[in-house]
Amino acid sequence: MGLVVGSVYRDGAATLSKPDSGVKYFELAFNSCDLEGEVIIYSNNGSGKLPVRTATISNGKIDSELEIFRVLNDAPITRA
Repeated sequence: MGLVVGSVYRDGAATLSKPDSGVKYFELAFNSCDLEGEVIIYSNNGSGKLPVRTATISNGKIDSELEIFRVLNDAPITRA
């Protein structure tokens, strides 16, 4: 089953998670339909509690360090 989005106005925080378990895949935010603010991407192999990538988006671009974490222990792998 895929995600279907019709004609909507996106504004505010959003979390994409698996409905039966609550395991998170993404947390992000929209401002007047634009991706804006902190974006957190979780591992699809884990519990949905440890992020594998985080960044802040502003004006359509990454506006912070892009942090990448090890799935098993949340240890930083790199920052760019």
